[in-house]
Amino acid sequence: MTREPVVISTPDPMWAERAAALITALHAALGARALRIDHIGSTSIPAMDAKDVLDIQVSVSDLDDAQRHFEVPLRGLGFVRSPDGTRDHVPAGRRDDPALWTKRFWARRGPGEDVNLHVRLSGSPNERLALLFRDWLRVHPQAVIAYSAIKRSLAAAMLDLDTYAEVKDPIVDLVIATAEEWAAETGWSPSSQPGSRRSQSTSVGRMQDTVIVITGPIASGKSTVARALFRELAALEVRAAVIDLDVIEDMLTADGPKSDLESWALARRAVARLASGFLQDGVAVVIADGSFNLAHDRTTLGQHLDTKADMLFVTLNVTLKEAIRRAQGDPTRGVSRDPAFLAEYFAAASKTSAERPATDVVIDTESVSPTAAAAEIARIVGRGGRLE
Repeated sequence: MTREPVVISTPDPMWAERAAALITALHAALGARALRIDHIGSTSIPAMDAKDVLDIQVSVSDLDDAQRHFEVPLRGLGFVRSPDGTRDHVPAGRRDDPALWTKRFWARRGPGEDVNLHVRLSGSPNERLALLFRDWLRVHPQAVIAYSAIKRSLAAAMLDLDTYAEVKDPIVDLVIATAEEWAAETGWSPSSQPGSRRSQSTSVGRMQDTVIVITGPIASGKSTVARALFRELAALEVRAAVIDLDVIEDMLTADGPKSDLESWALARRAVARLASGFLQDGVAVVIADGSFNLAHDRTTLGQHLDTKADMLFVTLNVTLKEAIRRAQGDPTRGVSRDPAFLAEYFAAASKTSAERPATDVVIDTESVSPTAAAAEIARIVGRGGRLE
């Protein structure tokens, strides 16, 4: 039994950078036998609390061959192969032969260098599960908040790492059950979610790094169009992620009240840093939806992006009457369901319309469905040369 305590850390932006550097080194050391190399696990998911241990997955065509040929180069990078941990947990309800869930496992330990290296068979169910778990959580930030809270509670209650892992397995099973439905709905598959850029340089649906900002007034359909666009890009085998500004702002203000200006500025900076992490980790298109209506909103976003990316600004329009109708039918809304609040909001927006910067695309969501809007945005992105 592993008696070391479970320590859960707050999200560290260096996790993505450390993983990218390690993946480059692994490609050089392992060569063509490494079919793809992915940053997986909680440290690969922006805003996720996690143990300060990177999880890296190497996909291979033959586990025994990989074990023979990887031993020496991995030892040179400080990794030690473990005779344990050679079989992954089979999710509850699956009748798979456990032999399908085998793997090879190496670990490296050191200050700021802890890494778990999982070598799995390409096309195997455990390779697929690791990628599905990561990609589903990346586009469901509200689930990230809940999952982080569960992990912290478990870590506080568990005496050792092995017990923590055993108790967490059924929780992962619940996540995967929901993620499988999402995969079926969106057409997600491991083959449409490329690994590190070097290993996937000939993949289809390649795009230049792009941030698509979907903005507009309250109840204009920003989140709905963003998710429709995600599905449209998935169908084109383009790897994408969605960041909802409202969800990020809720996360930042969960522990106490902050002034509106402060919390929203923090949220916009956080969106930029999350987008940078996604792009650095191999996501081709980040879709950010929320209030980026004013010039300083967009300046904040651009200034805090840590990577060079094309940016496309999409503004959705809606009338006050339609916004009231939509808001009244959405029980998840708070004050924005109040017609008086909406009338005041739209009046203030009208007064500042001259201050609003130019936008690349304008869509009237009263006459254009979310699906049609998403298809139009994807077409414009492709026409602009972003889709290679």
